Amino acid sequence: MTPRRRPGFRTLLLGGSALVALPTPALAATTATTATNASSSNSTSFEVRITAPADFAALDGPHELVMDLHLGGQRLGEVNVVSDHGTIRFRDPAAAAALVPNLADPAALIAALARPLDANAELVCGKLNSTACGAINTDTAAIIADEGQLRIDLFVGARLLKAVAIGASGFLPAPTSGPSLASALGLTMSGRTDERPLYHLQSRNVLGWGAGRVRSNVALASGFGLLVDDLVAEFDRPDQRFSGGLFWAPGNDFTGERRVLGLGFETQLDTRADRERLQGTPLTLFLRQPARVEMLVDGRLVDARYYEAGNTLLDTSVLPSGSYNLVLRIQEGGGPVREERRFFVRSAEMAPLGRPLFHLVAGLLADSRKGRPISLDRRFYYAAGANVRLAQALGVEGSVTGTQAKALGQAGLFLVTRFARLRAAALRSTDGDSGALLQLGSAEAGQLQFTFDLRRVNSRSGQPLLPETASGESFGGALVRSKPLVGSYTQLTGNLGMQLGRLDLQVSGYFRGGNGPARDFSVGPNVAWRLVQLPGLQFTVLADAQKTGGGLSGFVGARLLMMRGGLSTISSGGTSLGRRGSSAQRRSIGNTGVQWDTQPWEDSRLSLGAGLNRESSGTSVTGSAMLQSRLGTARADLSRRLGGKTGYALSLQSGGAVTGGALSLGGKELAESALVATVRGRAGAFELLVDGVPRGRLRSGGSLPLYLSPYRTYQIQLRPLDSGAIDFDPAPRKVTLYPGNVEHAVWDAQKLLTLFGRLVDASGQPLGNARLDGGTSEDVSGADGWFQFDRQAPRTLAFTRPDGRRCSVPLPAGGADKDYLSLGTVTCS
Repeated sequence: MTPRRRPGFRTLLLGGSALVALPTPALAATTATTATNASSSNSTSFEVRITAPADFAALDGPHELVMDLHLGGQRLGEVNVVSDHGTIRFRDPAAAAALVPNLADPAALIAALARPLDANAELVCGKLNSTACGAINTDTAAIIADEGQLRIDLFVGARLLKAVAIGASGFLPAPTSGPSLASALGLTMSGRTDERPLYHLQSRNVLGWGAGRVRSNVALASGFGLLVDDLVAEFDRPDQRFSGGLFWAPGNDFTGERRVLGLGFETQLDTRADRERLQGTPLTLFLRQPARVEMLVDGRLVDARYYEAGNTLLDTSVLPSGSYNLVLRIQEGGGPVREERRFFVRSAEMAPLGRPLFHLVAGLLADSRKGRPISLDRRFYYAAGANVRLAQALGVEGSVTGTQAKALGQAGLFLVTRFARLRAAALRSTDGDSGALLQLGSAEAGQLQFTFDLRRVNSRSGQPLLPETASGESFGGALVRSKPLVGSYTQLTGNLGMQLGRLDLQVSGYFRGGNGPARDFSVGPNVAWRLVQLPGLQFTVLADAQKTGGGLSGFVGARLLMMRGGLSTISSGGTSLGRRGSSAQRRSIGNTGVQWDTQPWEDSRLSLGAGLNRESSGTSVTGSAMLQSRLGTARADLSRRLGGKTGYALSLQSGGAVTGGALSLGGKELAESALVATVRGRAGAFELLVDGVPRGRLRSGGSLPLYLSPYRTYQIQLRPLDSGAIDFDPAPRKVTLYPGNVEHAVWDAQKLLTLFGRLVDASGQPLGNARLDGGTSEDVSGADGWFQFDRQAPRTLAFTRPDGRRCSVPLPAGGADKDYLSLGTVTCS
């Protein structure tokens, strides 16, 4: 049996079934007419059956395929398999197991792959399958097979894999770029038509030179004036970083970061070649369409970039070390911005085995005040700490932070097991303040997932443990003012969830209480049940309830999602229930939104949306438009409440990259390093590949800017898009980027003309073994005079005969724009 690369017949069969289940209006009318005529003529019912045609019956049985094997999102290689009615059997289990890296028990994996495995096709992630997809918990081995994409995702139990040493791979090579600048600029305006608008203009710049840089974050905000958030010089050594200027200094879990004007030193993991393996809990986000995702920590924007559709593993390399609640602000196409909160733990807190991590900071506290670009405090701030990993699953930490008036000491431990992650910490100050923290999160708990955060703070003075500082940086358009956790308090947040097929169950809770009578809490369940899921159609039943200090509220309803081409609609509706004291409320609520996406020109995206919303507080209409292009991103939103005012929000975001010999303006992403690719010559269009993934197109004589995450080494190369022979360097190149680095990669490319003909001498005899002047060793005519050369559209072809004499052949005009030119028989004289 010969393996063949093709989609499985059952995939085509299911697609055909979906088309019959959802006919077009014309097809539905034809079907109905046929049924009526059949009934009137012979009183028999009309019946449609879908089976494999006789000539394709063999395809509906066992068939052999060549599929790509993936593990953890990485392609391992190709495997031969036999697909048979929902099961997959590996032709050579030993060869498949040999592709898996870091195996501790190869024999056990081979035995697991030797038996037929459930294909789990229902777990393949798609546009409408965003919840129960893409992952399987197993002790040995399991797969998710997508015959339509000829892809198998392999999942291997932890006990079959080796524990990889974390600190064994060295450091990134030092960057070679000279002076360069990576900038991002954002402007937002918002307000109502009957009032003056609020504006916020922010510029983020990183001026880099090799492993050093100067950062600046400057904002101009209505009501505050000019604000300088960061202005700091940094220099990286292989495992160390030195800082000086105005920057955010580390604190502890009870006080958070503080902005200081001073000096800092730390050992860091950013320059490690294996730092990707040192990152914490992976953040996986499913997107129905390409989307912009922003990450915010304590209200400050730390990263914003564009992700393609699908199950996406978010890049967490720019997130600061620590354990905290991370806010994801997601904007899919022209739809509304939605937020998700994730509990994030950066594993850098647990230092690599045998390598402790240290930090030391000292300086004056700085705040953000109206009319003052930099507002310094007379209070001196310091922070010092260390992290040590005692074993693979156990780490300890200790730190001291404070001012000249008070010192706070914190000690804690980390424990990572197969089923859960535990972190505990305790705090004590010289003024008698105290605190305790307990965090618990699930690891491999199967369908059950949970996160809990419990903390208690006792403040002797009733004030924050340390003086608060605020940030003037916010691409969202508003000055961020953190709400201090004043006095003594107890706080508990938690989430418990379970996935049962298409049923998603969640219970979330929050409690916050201080010494006074005030209590703030909320707790309740949330249920989502996908009853119908077809291509282009999803119907989900929704229900939730919430108990708070103010009363009881709930919602029961449904959501309908329909997609076809670039048009999508989402509608939801139901009944909102509420009770405050003895007063009960009941109201029908719902919303409908329509979104249309198109690509007006290359490397661009236009999204238009409109919505009608009926909430408990009233009814409103909304509209939005967003355009993404190489120049940046522009968005406009309008909202009008019936019987009320009209609100609006406008935003523009763009960037710039400057280095020796290259200046590029625009960009869809906000990264701190960039690559500018330039193609010189005349060779048509090219595609730029970054680590094997297409990231953009450019034409000869043009440039393409790409903003990329710093502290990484990328492999870049060009791939021609036009037909014909092209003379350029196709070999991959490696580029290492630190913050502020802008690399200028230049290719020289020329279109080649393929010349074909037969070479004869003046007497008409074939002229064999004549060497083309300026050609390669292979550019020689055959024994019978035939030749085929690739040249840059020359005017003549010069040859050297076997006897050393020279001759030439004039070429006809007009061949420069052709890919192929047949010369026929030509005389070399």
